[in-house]
Amino acid sequence: MTVIIAEKIKESAGRQLVTPNATRWNSTFDAVKCLADLSAEGLDKISDSLGMPRFSSRDRLFMLQFIQVMQPLARSLDYLQGEKCVGLGSLLLQLETVRARLELARTNLEICKPLADAVLKGVAHRFQDSYADRECLLATVSDLRRKLSWTNSADLRERTKGVLFAETESDQPRQPSSSPSPVHTVISPEKDCDFFVFEEATPSSLVQTYIREPVQPSLHSLHTNTKMKSLFLRSNTTLPSSAAVERLFSAAGLILTPNRGRVTDSNFEAKVLIKYNGGKV
Repeated sequence: MTVIIAEKIKESAGRQLVTPNATRWNSTFDAVKCLADLSAEGLDKISDSLGMPRFSSRDRLFMLQFIQVMQPLARSLDYLQGEKCVGLGSLLLQLETVRARLELARTNLEICKPLADAVLKGVAHRFQDSYADRECLLATVSDLRRKLSWTNSADLRERTKGVLFAETESDQPRQPSSSPSPVHTVISPEKDCDFFVFEEATPSSLVQTYIREPVQPSLHSLHTNTKMKSLFLRSNTTLPSSAAVERLFSAAGLILTPNRGRVTDSNFEAKVLIKYNGGKV
């Protein structure tokens, strides 16, 4: 888009439009949504100012249905690219959300139904291995906010439970085959004591209890379940993004000017950190 065209659009619509960018996955969706948010009169003004044919009613319907189809995918991409909730356990939840919303929307689509089918097919093909990936399933089920509620598939729920059972069993220390069953007997020191028998909680019983408990709005309850906390942290801890390091290098380049050629290493480091953290050098 040239500067002249951008100025004409701003004069006609009273705002600038989003320009699609190859490096931003959602830029095309944002651009179409920006057009669809304008009134029919605003679209006509833009078309007239640029000497282009006006948008027909079917063109506007296409834009609205395009947004209806692509919005679940665009929101999920924003979620997964965000700086919060970026653990591996978010992936399957977002995939299921996209699938459910598209299957619900496609029944009422007139023009963009093939687009919805193509997105569903593409997502299913691209991420089919994720539904069988052990780490993906563990990362999702170990999240107190999701557990098994992220899918309606009974087969997928049973598969996830099986992976969780196997994981907790493998974490148990092996006992010698000659050792008796894990039963502890506690006798009261009283003269007329009662005889109590306590059975140790097995990994399977712990998992069953964990699954039966309702999902939680936050992760604070993980502190009371050390096994699930350890599993959650192991499965959902991701590598940090390189963006912060790149920004730090950019700040360092602004500090290391010819006038500061003799600055010491410690002084240079202090200035870079002050600059990066918003202070003034």
